[in-house]
Amino acid sequence: MEFDHLDAAVGQLVHEFGAIAHADYSTGARIVVTELKDRVILENDGGFIDGLPEDYLLADRTPRRYRNPFLVDAMTELNMIDHMGYGIQQIHQSQRKRFLPLPDYDLSRGAVRLTIYGAELNGDYGQLLMSRPDLPLGDVVALDRVQENQPLPVEAVARLRRAGLIEGRTPNLRVTSRVAAATGNQAEFIRTRSQEKHYALLIRELLSEYGHATRHEIDDVLAKSLPEALTEQQRRSKVSNLLTKMRRAGEIRNCGTQQKPRWELVYHPGRERN
Repeated sequence: MEFDHLDAAVGQLVHEFGAIAHADYSTGARIVVTELKDRVILENDGGFIDGLPEDYLLADRTPRRYRNPFLVDAMTELNMIDHMGYGIQQIHQSQRKRFLPLPDYDLSRGAVRLTIYGAELNGDYGQLLMSRPDLPLGDVVALDRVQENQPLPVEAVARLRRAGLIEGRTPNLRVTSRVAAATGNQAEFIRTRSQEKHYALLIRELLSEYGHATRHEIDDVLAKSLPEALTEQQRRSKVSNLLTKMRRAGEIRNCGTQQKPRWELVYHPGRERN
């Protein structure tokens, strides 16, 4: 996958989610950042000292106290962090705009383990976010829990079901695959699916013709084909997700670096080269 947005996100995570400003330095433990193919995991000693992550996600809560107040003040003065508690909400909104799973928290053992994803877990979830940019963040959080098979409050299940956003029976809920029902436009949904196949074909033709291509060159090839209604960020997210899907399917690979990817086709034994 491409880590162009995760590279920026790691800095945000280290700053905003306590890895530097809120870590418990009395234990002598280091801040650990682990970068995997489809996610980044950040770990530091010291749990949340004032509330829980969800307290800052759906409400404008401001922390009342800090573990390292002088460090927080210094980092705030340097504009490295936002001490009003909006960092958690911002990184969730950032993932939502990229149609990706929301960050996961593990607060066990008196530490914070945060996972931020760079690839889809469920295609229906990404399609739904793409077709419904108007969804409240609370509904997006609930849908994220559904795709991860986590339990939901009864009222949240009822709300999502009324809106046609989930299917199945508790506890086997799933994000609806009938995006057309949520958007009211079945033809548009079918057209979107066919477009993705066309985008993938354009990428394969580019790589077959020239052997490899940078992300900028792929963006140029797809520029005229992507919907004009998408913002520049949505266009980049759509292409990033498509490249990730193709890589995971074994169709392409990155022969460059994470910061400067260079994509090429993967040729399998017995499969004829185009």
